[in-house]
Amino acid sequence: MKLLPLDRSEILVRVAGWLAQKEKDGTPIGIVGLHNVDRAFRTATFWGASGEKSFRNRGYSTIASSKLMTLAFNDLGLHSVNTWAVAHNPSIRTIERLGFRFVGRQRQCHMIDGRLYDRLLFDLLASEHRELDEERWQRMERSHREAACEEHRALPG
Repeated sequence: MKLLPLDRSEILVRVAGWLAQKEKDGTPIGIVGLHNVDRAFRTATFWGASGEKSFRNRGYSTIASSKLMTLAFNDLGLHSVNTWAVAHNPSIRTIERLGFRFVGRQRQCHMIDGRLYDRLLFDLLASEHRELDEERWQRMERSHREAACEEHRALPG
């Protein structure tokens, strides 16, 4: 996977984003970015969107997001990054894997197909961030799968 910067360096003050692409053929995988970058308060809001469904659950968004958090804290000098996700959204797993902590809930403020959902709010401090490289990600996923298998084996029946 390669990360393509979508902004020139002079625009990084306002926004930073990457389009993640598959290495071999350049197929778009998804996009991650920052908005509301505030240099005075040293904060920003993180966002992301998945592309082609066949690339989901492979760790691409986790790696790209981790690299963006490194840029946010090291290059932009931010102290805190926040994000949110609609309750029950699978992206919450990625948010937690990145080290974001749950900080609150906005009740029934997001509508999808005429139905109201809660937004879950998260934040991450610079002191809490550890960049995930692909090797570390693979080790984490392997240990999660092994733990799930052990848990399944322990169930009665």
